[in-house]
Amino acid sequence: MVKIYYASAHSRSFDFQAIGSTYNEAIGTLHKGLKAHAKAYNLEPKWFEQWADIRVQEINSGECLRDREPIKQI
Repeated sequence: MVKIYYASAHSRSFDFQAIGSTYNEAIGTLHKGLKAHAKAYNLEPKWFEQWADIRVQEINSGECLRDREPIKQI
């Protein structure tokens, strides 16, 4: 199994997601995307820092999730 990291943040209008091979890569990629979004919408570069509840989830390749939790094998 390979571990990947899924970072996400939700605003009133958009859902943002980023994937990385490490926790820091996922967070950094999400921040980069949020800054690109800010530029496209003429927002302050760090506009998301006031509201963003960034979640990072560790996921294993070959694993199925239900409601963001691994389904336990019976």
